[in-house]
Amino acid sequence: MEPLIQLTNVTKRYQSGTQTVTALQSCSLSIHAGEFICITGRSGSGKSTLINLMGGLDRATSGQVCVGGMDLGRLHEDELARWRRTQVGVLFQFFHLLPSLTALENVLFPMTLGPLRGSAARQAHARALLAAVGLTEQAHAFPSELSGGQQQRVALARALANTPPLLLADEPTGNLDSTTAADIQQLFATTAQQGSTVVLATHDPDLVQHASRVLTLADGQIAAG
Repeated sequence: MEPLIQLTNVTKRYQSGTQTVTALQSCSLSIHAGEFICITGRSGSGKSTLINLMGGLDRATSGQVCVGGMDLGRLHEDELARWRRTQVGVLFQFFHLLPSLTALENVLFPMTLGPLRGSAARQAHARALLAAVGLTEQAHAFPSELSGGQQQRVALARALANTPPLLLADEPTGNLDSTTAADIQQLFATTAQQGSTVVLATHDPDLVQHASRVLTLADGQIAAG
């Protein structure tokens, strides 16, 4: 069975002023469909960079990143954007909700570019996602009216809006209280059980316990996993 994600000798370098920073160095890994992967490692080890490369949010300096048989390095920016709309959901630590839209509208927003057709179907799906994250009563609240934990749950519902085969998250429980974090952890586990591939960068030891496999990064290289 072909891996859903295949990285081959991937190196990523950034320019910081006059300095060249190597975030990842010659990384190779395979992730199969349905896996629940946690990526661990110290700050600066390359976790966020790895997530961004898998989601087509950044490009490798060298090497190959393939997701679902698609070589992301060969796609033009508009092709990459179209691919992301249907193939990947991304959840960031700092939410990035649109402040002028309600929780429901934030979840509906990516559906305009997704596969689900019809306003009624989209509304029903968005409300079901908000119910799944425990926010039925907050559907018409604006982000400024929600707690940090509630905003993160809206962001998770939005990431799942187009039922992507791949869900990526960068420190998704970093700003949450323990109770909300436990709820989010269970939602990730359920998402994986329902057939999506889940890849998270995290420092959260409780979240790691739910993973089917743990990858450890150190100094831009895969040290274990």
